[in-house]
Amino acid sequence: MNRNNVTRTQAYLSYYRRNPEVHWSFLAHMVSRNGGYHMTDLKSSSMTHLFSKEDRQKFFFFLERANSSVFADSFPQLLLYEHSKRRKFPFRKFLQIFHISRFIAPIWESFLNEPHSPL
Repeated sequence: MNRNNVTRTQAYLSYYRRNPEVHWSFLAHMVSRNGGYHMTDLKSSSMTHLFSKEDRQKFFFFLERANSSVFADSFPQLLLYEHSKRRKFPFRKFLQIFHISRFIAPIWESFLNEPHSPL
C-alpha cells in the first residue's frame, strides 16, 4: 500500500472504515490526501510562475518521501493493532519486533486502556 500517495491515502481511509475507534487513521487519510493535492499542484502549470521545474520536482520528491516514510512507520502499527484485536494477542509484545518507536508504546497502551482517548 506504500506504492504512491493514492494507495497510501486509500489505505488509511479503508483502515479507518474497518477500525473507526482509531480516529487518527482518518486524520492520516486527510493529511495524506492534502499532501497529494500539493503534489498535484506542483505538477500542474499553475506553479510554473512560482518555482522552477527543478524546484517543483525537488518539492514533489520531498513530499513523496515524507509521506512514504510516515506511512512505513505508522501503517504497520495500525495493522498490528487490527490483528491483535481480531486474534486477541498481546499487542505491546510485538511493538519491538516491528521496530515501532519506543515513544509510541505508551501512547498505544493508553489507547488500549481507553480506546476513545483524545491522545
